[in-house]
Amino acid sequence: MVKQIVREIADNFQTQLGLYQKMAELSSAQLNCLEKNQDMSGELRDIMSRRQALMEDISSLNEKNRACQQQAVQQLGINEFVLSKLLGQIDEGDYEQLRDIVSRLGLILEAINEMDRKNQLLMVEINTGKAGGERKSSSRQASDAYRRSMNLDKIDPGR
Repeated sequence: MVKQIVREIADNFQTQLGLYQKMAELSSAQLNCLEKNQDMSGELRDIMSRRQALMEDISSLNEKNRACQQQAVQQLGINEFVLSKLLGQIDEGDYEQLRDIVSRLGLILEAINEMDRKNQLLMVEINTGKAGGERKSSSRQASDAYRRSMNLDKIDPGR
C-alpha cells in the first residue's frame, strides 16, 4: 500500500515538474517581452493569464500530493514526509526516483524565481517610466506593477 502511495506522489511530482517547465518557458517569454520594452500588453496579458492557469493546476496537484503524503506519513509512522525520513522506509528505487524529481523541481523553481525577479524589476521600470539597468524595488512596487500589467485592459480599454 505504501509503495503505491509513494509512486502516486512521484507521479504527481513528475506532472508538476512538467507544468513547472511550461511555467519556466512562459516566464522566459514574459522576460523577453518585457526586455523588448514595446507595446506588447496583449502578449504580456496572454502570458500572465497562461501562467495563472498553470498555477491553478499546480495548486490542485499540490493539494492531492499533500493528501497522499499524509497517508504515507501515517502508514510509515513518521512525523513528516521528507526525504531523510523516507530513507530506509521505502524501496530504494522509489526513494531514488523521489530524490531525483525533488531535486529537479528545486532547480526549475530556482530558475523560475530568478526570471520572475527580473520580470518584476522590468515591470516596475516600465510602469514608472524608467529605462536602463536594474533598479532597486520593493516587493510592494513589484506587486503593484504585476497587478497593473494584469489589468491593462481595464486601465486602457483602447488596447
